[in-house]
Amino acid sequence: DHKAILVTLSENRSSDARNIIKVLSEIEFEQKEAKIAIENAERERIAKAKREERERIAKAKREERERIAKAKREERIRQQEAQRLVWQRKEDARLAERRRQIMNMKPVVCDKIITALNANEVRAIRKYPLNNAYRVAGVATDINVTYGDAVVSIKSDVDIFNGCSAEMSSFDDAEVINVGDNIDLFCSSWSETAGNVRFNKCRIYLKVISQ
Repeated sequence: DHKAILVTLSENRSSDARNIIKVLSEIEFEQKEAKIAIENAERERIAKAKREERERIAKAKREERERIAKAKREERIRQQEAQRLVWQRKEDARLAERRRQIMNMKPVVCDKIITALNANEVRAIRKYPLNNAYRVAGVATDINVTYGDAVVSIKSDVDIFNGCSAEMSSFDDAEVINVGDNIDLFCSSWSETAGNVRFNKCRIYLKVISQ
C-alpha cells in the first residue's frame, strides 16, 4: 500500500515521498469530495422524490375535492331541475285546470247583479262572492278614463240610478271597444259602491282563453 511505498521511498528520496504523499492526499481529497457530492446528490434525489410525492398527494387530494365538489354541484343541479320539472308539471296542470274553468264560465250580465243587490245585498254578495273571477257580458255604453284607469260602462235596464262598469287591465283592451259593442270580459273581482257595480281588472275574454 502507499505506506509501504512511502517507507521505501523515504529511505532513498524524501522529495519523491513528499510528492507521492501530496498526490495521494489530493486523490484522497478528490475521493472524499466525490463521495460527498454523491451523498449530496442522493440526499437531493431523496428530497426531490419526497417533494414530488407530497405534490402528487396534494394534487390527488385537490382533484378529489374538486371531483366531490363537482359531483355535489351536478347533484344539486339535478335535484333543482327535478324540482323545477315537478313544479312545472303542477303549474301546467293548474293553468290547464284554470283555463278549463274559465272556458266553462257562464257569462254574468249586469242586470242580474243589480237586481240581486236591490233585493238583498247580503244575499247578492253570497251568491256572487266579491273576490271571485267572473265572465261579464253586456253592451258598452261609454269608454272613458277615470283616475288613470280605462273604464267601460255597461248597459243596465233594471235600474236607472245604478249600473255597472268594468275597469280594464290595460288601455290596449279598452281601445278596441266602441260604444254599442257587445263585450265579453274576464274580470278578477267586483265591488259595490252606493248600488253601483264595478268589475275589476277586466280583460277581453277571448284573449284570456287564447293564451
